[in-house]
Amino acid sequence: GRASVAARRPAESGSGVRCDQYYLSVATRPCMDDGWIPDGDWRTIVASVPIVSVDLVIRRDGGVLLGRRTNEPAKGYWFVPGGRVRKGETRREAVRRVASEELGIDVEIVESLGAFEHQYETADVAGVDSKHYLANGYVVDIVDGDSVASDGVDSSGDDGVGNGGELTADDQHDAFRTFRSPPEPCHEYVRAYVEAAATVDAWSV
Repeated sequence: GRASVAARRPAESGSGVRCDQYYLSVATRPCMDDGWIPDGDWRTIVASVPIVSVDLVIRRDGGVLLGRRTNEPAKGYWFVPGGRVRKGETRREAVRRVASEELGIDVEIVESLGAFEHQYETADVAGVDSKHYLANGYVVDIVDGDSVASDGVDSSGDDGVGNGGELTADDQHDAFRTFRSPPEPCHEYVRAYVEAAATVDAWSV
């Protein structure tokens, strides 16, 4: 997770969100054993405070690896993988953890892009109509666990799309692909990362 909130009651089993999605201190423990935090507390967090996160601009075959989101915010968009920063964790540590836990890969940081304000008019929590991230962008290379197919990358197509190989759908994405040109739809925050990165090949338009 990406911020800490003092909890007034212990976690309820079977409800909440995982600690790899958000950090919540419960009874002075840095993270609950079952990896979940109560839904009510998560709703308060999303409704009340910005979430500190890291986003991974993953270089692959001259393009950028993106996942198509299946939940809010940015549902339906091809977006960079990312995750929240846990309490006591540096942003660079969070980059490596998110890559390992979410994608099953090890990465090397190539460039820090700085902090970006990401504000959405939708959220993944019922009754909350917006979400605010303080997102820290990092360009990374895959150094181990690279299961993304290197063949099939079409540099001449409209999307410049490559196959996502063995990277399979998860609870936030239904596909992963490598893009050498802007995807459709292309979210403005993804475009901003590519434009800000000195170490990423500019997308053909």
